[in-house]
Amino acid sequence: MKLFAASYVVCRTFNGTLARFYGIFTLKQDSDKKLDESTRRLGVMEEELKRSEERAGLSESNIKRLEAELKSVGENMKALEVSEEKALAREEKYKDQVKRAKTREISMKKSKEHF
Repeated sequence: MKLFAASYVVCRTFNGTLARFYGIFTLKQDSDKKLDESTRRLGVMEEELKRSEERAGLSESNIKRLEAELKSVGENMKALEVSEEKALAREEKYKDQVKRAKTREISMKKSKEHF
């Protein structure tokens, strides 16, 4: 009977140890799955980060190009404004010359009529 009781205790202890081992094994498998999934997600995120950094670099290049183009357009506009002001001044000068020429013409016609 003592042998049976001792065998029973050993069996129960073994079953308990086996159950704990199975629980630990299952926990390890779950942890490995989670690690694999986390590693996969990290890889995906790193690739997304790399693409985002490349897009950011291209965007910065485009911004610099557009800023340079905008500066050039601004300088061209200033030059055109100066040209416009000069053209308007010439136009006024020419109008004044035409007006004086017409006035002289009229006065010459009047003076011819008096002779």
